[in-house]
Amino acid sequence: MSIKEFPFPDYKNPPVIEVVFGIQFKELNRLATPHVGKFWEILGIENFPEFREMPELPHIIEKEDSIQSPQYPESIRVEQIAPLPRLFFIDSDKDHIVQLQRDRFLVNWRKLSENHEYPRYAILLPKFQKTFEIFNEFIKTNNIGVIEPDQYELTYVNHITRDGAWKKIKDINLVFPGFSSTEGTFLPEPEKVSWRKIYRFPENRGRLYATMNQAVNKNTGQEMFVLNMTARGYDQENCMEWFNLAHEWIVRGFADLTGEMVQKEAWGKK
Repeated sequence: MSIKEFPFPDYKNPPVIEVVFGIQFKELNRLATPHVGKFWEILGIENFPEFREMPELPHIIEKEDSIQSPQYPESIRVEQIAPLPRLFFIDSDKDHIVQLQRDRFLVNWRKLSENHEYPRYAILLPKFQKTFEIFNEFIKTNNIGVIEPDQYELTYVNHITRDGAWKKIKDINLVFPGFSSTEGTFLPEPEKVSWRKIYRFPENRGRLYATMNQAVNKNTGQEMFVLNMTARGYDQENCMEWFNLAHEWIVRGFADLTGEMVQKEAWGKK
C-alpha cells in the first residue's frame, strides 16, 4: 500500500508543544559578533526584543550507513577564529524563537499555555522560509559567505499528559499500542518507561527518530509521556519539498505509534 492510500491524520487538539525547523550548513567563518547586531535590527528589535546566548550545537550529518546518537555528541574543535555562541532571538509573544550559529539556522514555535493553540504546519513553514530568506540575503549583502546546506531537520515535541490519555503507567499500551500490558504477568508495573525507534526515508532522504520518555511537568508537577519526533536528512534539489516529506512522516508516524482511542478522546482526531 502506498503512503497516499493512508488518510492524512488531523486533530482538533494535538499534544504538540514545540516545533523546530532547522537548516545546517558549512560553517560561516566570517560571521562575527558585530553582524549579530545588524541581523537583530533586520529582524526588528521591537518584534524580537529578547536576546540570549546558548551553547553551540555540534555539526552532525545524517549518513546512509550510520545512525545518529539520540543526543548530540560532545565535540572537540581546535578554534582558529573567535568562538560565537548559539544566539536566541525571542519574539514579543515569546512563542517564536530564531536561533543562529555559524553553521545552523533554526526557527522554533513553542506552546506557552493550555489555551495556546498550535498554529499548524501550513502557517509555520512559510514563516520559517521567509525568515531563512532574510538571513540568506543578509549573509550575501554583508559578504559573509555563501550558505551551503548539508542537512535539514524538523522536530515535533509532544506532551502526553496524565489526564484523559492515561492514569497509570500500566495504561501505556492504550497510548502506545506497541507496549504490552503487564496485567497477569510476572513483572509488575514498571517504574519508568522509555523507547527509541528509527525509520529510514525512501530513496535515502533521511531518517525519522521517534523517542519516548517519561517526565514531570516542572510547572504543574503532572506526569507525562514526552514523544519526540525528529526527521533529519537532505534534498539537494528542493529544500521545502524535503520539509513536506518530513512533516508527512512525523504526522503519519505519530498516528501509527499512538492509540486510536487516545487520538479520538484526548486529541479530537477528525
